[in-house]
Amino acid sequence: MNRPFPLPKTSRKWNLDELATDAEQRAEFERATRLAVHRKRLWKADPHCRYCGRRLGRKSATLDHMVPLNQGGTDDAENLAL
Repeated sequence: MNRPFPLPKTSRKWNLDELATDAEQRAEFERATRLAVHRKRLWKADPHCRYCGRRLGRKSATLDHMVPLNQGGTDDAENLAL
């Protein structure tokens, strides 16, 4: 079969450990991005601290897990507070 363009030739041998590392880095990046979106969304909805009620600046607002991850909490928006 004639192809309209040549397929690239590669001599790269895939290392499964390297692929696992790439997947872990990608997962961590996706988690950080997801948390940043949740933080922005929560701040826009109500820019006040859930615990003390003080108004927070966009840069000073940090996320807190109401149920900690090590106790079975998740990164879902319902478990996050500013």
